[in-house]
Order: sequence, then C-alpha cells, then structure tokens
Amino acid sequence: MCKNLGNVLAQFTDVEVSNSQQNYTTMPVDDFVTMTSLGFDEKSTNTVQYSAITDPASETHRRTLVWKVQIDCYGSGAADIANVLSTMWRTPKCCELFREIDQSVVPMHGTSPLQTFFIDDSNNYSDRYTFTLYAQVAVATTFTA
Repeated sequence: MCKNLGNVLAQFTDVEVSNSQQNYTTMPVDDFVTMTSLGFDEKSTNTVQYSAITDPASETHRRTLVWKVQIDCYGSGAADIANVLSTMWRTPKCCELFREIDQSVVPMHGTSPLQTFFIDDSNNYSDRYTFTLYAQVAVATTFTA
C-alpha cells in the first residue's frame, strides 16, 4: 500500500517520495517527501460470507480499517509541497488515481500541515512540514472449510 500511496503522491509533486524508516538509505540533499505508516484503526466489525458452492466450501471475512500515514516534507520548498499534497488528498482526482491502481484504498481526510523542527547532520535547523493522511482500507481473508 505504501508503494501505491507514493505513486499517487508523486503525481502531485516533482520531488522524491519514499518510505521513511524502511528504506535504509541516506536522506536526499534536495527537497523530498517521506511516508511513515502509523498503523490501522478498526472502522467496522467483521462480516462473514459463506460459500458452499465452491469445492471445498469457503468463508470470507471482511472488515474496514482506517490507515494512518504520516507525511514529512523536507527542504526549502517543504511548506509548498505539504500544502499541495494535503490539499490534493481531498480531491476526486486523488480518489480516481487510487481507483486505477488499488481499489481497496480510498482517501478519506488529512490533517493540516504543521511546521516541525528538524536538525540536520550539520546541526542546523532545516525546513520540515508534517501532516497525517487517513484512508479507508477494505480487507478480506478467505478460509477453506
């Protein structure tokens, strides 16, 4: 899901968009965006669909989750990038892009960007803006009897 989110966000900016804690690479020198998954919250209880027609019989458990992702924008253009991304997250265009690549994820809402401090490797304060995106995720698991 993070890869698909990165692909969607990249449609709205010309800077690098990458996973944060999982990429094991050094930070880029120019402006860039990182994504950190903050986990899932339950949005609904499970529903179960039984199918005795298939051989063997199966049951599918479905539930809806809310996925939280922290977006961090770094560099001299961080404020503009954060404002563009947080604004575009709330548009039909963003929903259309997800529908094309991952129909299980639907953009919901996001927080407003906040300036947060960041001290770089030279002990200087650098520009960083952070906000959180929320998406509805449909999950299904099928078991055979």
